[in-house]
Amino acid sequence: MNQRLFKLAVAFAAIVVVVLVGAQFVSVNRADSGTAPAADDNYFQGLPMAGTTIGRADAPVLVEEYMDFQCPACQVASEQVVKPLIQKYVAEGSVRFAYRFFPFLGPESVAAAQAAYCAAVEGAFWPYQQVLFAQRGTGNRGAYSTENLVRYATEIGLDAESFRACLHSEDAQVYAQGSYQRAVQLGIPGTPTFFVNGQRVEVNSYAALERAIEAALRQTQQ
Repeated sequence: MNQRLFKLAVAFAAIVVVVLVGAQFVSVNRADSGTAPAADDNYFQGLPMAGTTIGRADAPVLVEEYMDFQCPACQVASEQVVKPLIQKYVAEGSVRFAYRFFPFLGPESVAAAQAAYCAAVEGAFWPYQQVLFAQRGTGNRGAYSTENLVRYATEIGLDAESFRACLHSEDAQVYAQGSYQRAVQLGIPGTPTFFVNGQRVEVNSYAALERAIEAALRQTQQ
């Protein structure tokens, strides 16, 4: 198999994985409908933020999500899982939440991860990720092109030229590549994938994540 065919096979396999994981997420969350509290657009306001994390640094439970901005299931999870989780557990101080990037769905996934890094450097990751998810970009069709990524940054008050320079910087490229390699090393099967205190949550739903969080909180109280 030549190199071009190999790359096409890898890309197809990645798409199959994310579709299967996404189908599981959507079907499970449909079954769990109503288990998550409603979340508003200001869900992260007033909470401690550092880079891609949100919540108290001394919170007893760390929840991590490996994600790709072009992943439809991640876009659903941002509304149906992450927002209510932050409103309930992060707001009360028992959980710290962190996004981890696994940009495996193409060049715009990588570009979006680099842009998210640049927003984090400016202390603006949380409003920026909200804008990125709202685009519902998939299939490398331009939602996360360089020009759009810069425009989204200006919408939240960041300087266009500084952001553009960061977006094309070696630091941003290294960050995105390192994030991808970390996810590969962990054997992440697709996105979204959640971890609670380092333990992978096997079912992608708010109810399953809530059970894992409650179990972890009980362990910290023993």
